[in-house]
Amino acid sequence: MTGKYQFFPDLPGDIYSNLERSILQFGVKHPIVVNRRDGEVVDGFHRAKICAAHGIECPRVEVDLPEEQAATLARRLNADRRHLTEQQQRDAVAGRLIDSPERSDRQIAAESGTTHRTVAKVRRELEATGELGTVSSRIGADGRTRRQPARKPATPKPPPKRRLPPVVERPLPPAELRDPLKEFDAVVERELDKLERVTFGRPAAYALRRACNRLRTAVADLLRATKADV
Repeated sequence: MTGKYQFFPDLPGDIYSNLERSILQFGVKHPIVVNRRDGEVVDGFHRAKICAAHGIECPRVEVDLPEEQAATLARRLNADRRHLTEQQQRDAVAGRLIDSPERSDRQIAAESGTTHRTVAKVRRELEATGELGTVSSRIGADGRTRRQPARKPATPKPPPKRRLPPVVERPLPPAELRDPLKEFDAVVERELDKLERVTFGRPAAYALRRACNRLRTAVADLLRATKADV
């Protein structure tokens, strides 16, 4: 049985079985949507399939839409319904875990109509956010208590080491050969090298270097003016 407007994959087996049990026990709670123009099911394909398999009358509502609009409606209704179903299941599982964290994942899965993998995933999420504490043992469906293997805490990875630029030593010439301007430049450059090793990669280091360069230019101008006066 396939549907013209069945754009989504079939429901997983466990969810389909839960829907089937619900329909057999309580009937169809939400009428299916049928397009009057072609008689195809727009929303409720699985409900219609279950009712047909068990000879149950399936309530319906009809719409009168062109095929393109009916397809758009089908996608929207199916997407909204499936998202709501998944969220409702997740909330139901979370509530049972918070109330009885010592119960096994399989036991809660059986009561919530989902899989034990889904329960385990929700349990991990709740433990990560601190909404649920870890338990050392759990009670199974047979009533027996079983200890859980200890989990190794995750070891945080150390941050990568930054490679610092090497210190460049600039030896000073003999006193009789020193030029005041060149000597000042050498001192400033040496101190900037030391500073960059401490503040490597930080915007403040670049801003300070620019400020020192401006200061160097100002001092050079001052020294030249002093020599000219002499």
